[in-house]
Amino acid sequence: MRRPHDGRMSRFTTVPPAVKLQRGMLPFLTIPLTRNCNLRCRYCGYGGEAASSAVAEQDYEWLKGAVLAARRLGIGKFRLTGGEPFLYPRIADLLRFFSDLDVSLLVNTNATLLEPHGALLASFPDRVRFAVSLDTLIPGRFDVLVGTPGRLAAVHSGIAALRRAGRLYRLNMVVSRINEDEVFSMIDYCAKLSCGLKLLDVASVPMPYGKWDDLHVPLAAIEEKLAAGASSVKEHEYARNFGTPCSIYSYRGIDITVRSIRNGSHYDLNGICKGCPSYPCHEGLYDIFLQPDRSIAGCRWRAAGIEQAGGDLTEKFRRIAEVFQRAAFVPRGAGL
Repeated sequence: MRRPHDGRMSRFTTVPPAVKLQRGMLPFLTIPLTRNCNLRCRYCGYGGEAASSAVAEQDYEWLKGAVLAARRLGIGKFRLTGGEPFLYPRIADLLRFFSDLDVSLLVNTNATLLEPHGALLASFPDRVRFAVSLDTLIPGRFDVLVGTPGRLAAVHSGIAALRRAGRLYRLNMVVSRINEDEVFSMIDYCAKLSCGLKLLDVASVPMPYGKWDDLHVPLAAIEEKLAAGASSVKEHEYARNFGTPCSIYSYRGIDITVRSIRNGSHYDLNGICKGCPSYPCHEGLYDIFLQPDRSIAGCRWRAAGIEQAGGDLTEKFRRIAEVFQRAAFVPRGAGL
């Protein structure tokens, strides 16, 4: 659905496209490993960030070659997502492969399958980090949000395994009408875990389980409370260049990143985003996606943003990276 912005200037300082091109600023590479997931979250299209892929699972040997091609371009930061990455059959091999590269890796997981992998998790260097999706601490509410009963204890066990291994980076909490009253309880929980927290409002993407209007709540009031009690507030450096600008609040001894739809985002107005019925979507252009069907995508949802399989991979990454470098920031109204 289209929600026009009101043209007011954002409070964020963003980097002009010409500067991004001149400096060769590169986006992260996100790799959805599989469409398979053992949860069915209300706000997530089936398959998560692999939802639009025609193939369900990454080919391991091809994937390694693609990662090395991205490295040749200069991409040095990667994310593994899904579905659930720990349902990917060769996840242990892939994590060891990344551990041997001089890159930064963030793994997004629901943590339900981590507890048996304690020794593996402890073997990784500091540049391999994990972010756990957790939207509520209330068991009954958790069952409603993830559509799969009885898994909250496994999440806590997975978080404990990450803590023992020293690999827990942060929790990711999608704030909705169902759990908005728990934000500060989650902050307290993260303070006890000594990890960061990322708050996100429900994304407006083409394939959610529930209706966006039934779930979305604005984060403005939460940000006001965080700002009032924070010891410092800074801009998220990566998000100044790509996707949705974010603030990072130092609050109760932890870093809390807030991604909000009202902040606007970066769009390729003369290419990928031109004529898109979902513009301005929540996400904008934030990461390059390497999909299981071997496409390299600037947008998960539009063919206009996809380099199809075949040909020189490093050149394909370069072309998509240039799209991100020229993407323009478009502000939204503070009321959205």
